Amino acid sequence: MSQYSDPNAKSTDMRQGFRDDVGHVKDDLSRLKEDVSTTARDISGAARSGIDAVREQGTETVDHARDAIRANPLAAAAIAFGAGVLLASMMRRM
Repeated sequence: MSQYSDPNAKSTDMRQGFRDDVGHVKDDLSRLKEDVSTTARDISGAARSGIDAVREQGTETVDHARDAIRANPLAAAAIAFGAGVLLASMMRRM
C-alpha cells in the first residue's frame, strides 16, 4: 500500500509544501529588500562624503589660485594672455 492511500491527503500535503515554499520566498525577498536598502544607504553616504571632499579640495585650490594671483598680478596676467593666445591658435587650426 502506498504512503498516500487517500488522493486528497496527497493534494493537501502538496498545497502545504507549496505554501511553505512561498513563505520561504517571501522571507528571502524581505531580507533582500533590507540588504538592498542598507547597501543603497551606504553608497549614498560614501558618495556624499566623496562630494564633500571634492568640494573642499576645489575650494582650497581656488583660494590658493586667488592668493597666487594677488601676490603676482603681473605674472598672472601674462599667463592668462599666453593661454588665450595658445587657445586662439589651436581654435584657428580646427
